[in-house]
Amino acid sequence: MAERERGRQPPPGSPLIETLAGVLCTYRAVGHEWPFDNLSAYAEHADRVAAADIEALAGLGSAENMVEGAVVGTVLGDSLLAALRRVAHAEPSRKRFGRT
Repeated sequence: MAERERGRQPPPGSPLIETLAGVLCTYRAVGHEWPFDNLSAYAEHADRVAAADIEALAGLGSAENMVEGAVVGTVLGDSLLAALRRVAHAEPSRKRFGRT
């Protein structure tokens, strides 16, 4: 899944694209390429999260509030998503592997 296929055209040498490539290379280096099979699904969900982020920021009104919201969202947002992901793992994991 190339970013262009998702309708994005990141600038050449973008640090975010370099980070993404680095993470994928690390998966490969440690012998775990399984995320590649679902990369489009991960990207699709990331698009939805990003749209929700932008919508929430737009609702904050002033530029000052939006900047503050972006900073707070950046600092806490990754932790929030990680926690939500772990909570979401519980039920399908129990069903699939029979453990609680």
